[in-house]
This record gives sequence, structure tokens and C-alpha cells, in this order.
Amino acid sequence: MHNSGAAGATGSATTVLYHVGRAHGVLTHPKQAHLQVSLRFDDFDVQLSAGCSAEFIKVYDGDNTSSPVLLKQACGKLALPPLVASGSMMLVELVSVGPVSASGFTASYRTVTCDSTSTEYNGIVTSPGYPKKYPNSMDCVMAILAPAGYKISLTFTEFDLEPFPGCDCDYLTITDGSRSTSQLIGKYCGKMRVPDLVSTGNSLLLKFDSDIWVSTAGCKAEYSFGKFEGKAKAREMKL
Repeated sequence: MHNSGAAGATGSATTVLYHVGRAHGVLTHPKQAHLQVSLRFDDFDVQLSAGCSAEFIKVYDGDNTSSPVLLKQACGKLALPPLVASGSMMLVELVSVGPVSASGFTASYRTVTCDSTSTEYNGIVTSPGYPKKYPNSMDCVMAILAPAGYKISLTFTEFDLEPFPGCDCDYLTITDGSRSTSQLIGKYCGKMRVPDLVSTGNSLLLKFDSDIWVSTAGCKAEYSFGKFEGKAKAREMKL
């Protein structure tokens, strides 16, 4: 595996095909330790096998294999959400046991300040700074990623953003999938009720935006992974 510009704020990483064994790439920004590393897989085609036994990618929230895991053994053709470390270092590991027939992956990375990736089976996602008022001029992406075969149940317990027609000032969007181009579930602001929902797949993407003016209490949601019934649907927006 190759990664370029690892000490910079942005960069790219690509696979070296027919690698046998383990390859590691550490993405880091040592001069800005307060920032987080965000990794986006633009293309992901790693040889599919039972239990990902032939080849897989694993991503750690830190610079060594003792760090918490952000992405467990992943293989096949996947559309993955952004993976965000809790700090300025991330370890990407490629493991192969022999020659591979898949095309590999391409990825890009950058530093962020308020993005997150949630992979625990139960957890909470909030607006930045919660329970305090959220800051102005924020642009945050919060990804929730469940294991393959699981769905995500999401319930908001508090929601209070700046109200504005069309939700064009402060707002939260939720998409049913791993990318901003996935099916839009809804765009919410003010004190709108966000309906309880269940994803159709194993990922949800929440995007929080605030302008330079009013800030309010923010939002908080609880999520869990499971074999849930139901389907996420786009909701009509009402103020």
C-alpha cells in the first residue's frame, strides 16, 4: 500500500496489487494534533472471500494495531462512509494471503474538526458542543456504520436548531446510505420532530450545518444495531 503526503492536511492512498502479507499506511498530522484524520474510500474492490479470509482492509483509530478498530475486516465491492479518527492518527492495514484478482481501492484523506464515525453497537450522536449551544459556521459529517447484515435504528431525544423556511440556515440532513448522494431521508431544522427510523442497509450519514448567526440547543440522537424490520423513507419537511 502507498500513501502520499502523510504529514499534510490532505492526501491519497492506493493499493499495491499482488501484495502478499501485511501492508500498513499511517495517516497523521503531527503538527496539528487537535485535528482529526478523515479517510474516504472513493473506490473499494478488495477480493471477496468467505469471512474475508483471502484479503481484507482494516482501519484503526490510532497509529498501531492495539488501537480501537474503525473498520473491521472489509472485502468485496463496497460503498463505505467516511472513516474519522478521534485524533490526528489513523492506521490502514491491507492483508493478503496470495495474488488477488480485484482492482483494489483508491482513497483520499483530509483533516477535519467535528466529523465522526460511530461503529459501536449502541451509541449517541450529537450536534457539536452538545449539551451547550452549537458553534456557528460548522460543517460536520457524522457517519454511523453497522456490521454487514445489520441495520441501524435511530431515535432523536432532543432537536432544536435555528428555524428558517426551507431550513436554509442551520439544518441537519440524514441520508440512507454511506454517501451524501444516497437516498435523502430528510432535511430538518427548528423544533421539527424527526421521525424514528431504520436504515435499509448498514450505514447512515448525518450532516450538520450552521451559519454565522443564531445558535440554539442543538440535537441528540440514540442509535443501535440490529436485525430490524422496517425501511427508512424520505419525509416531508414541515416547520
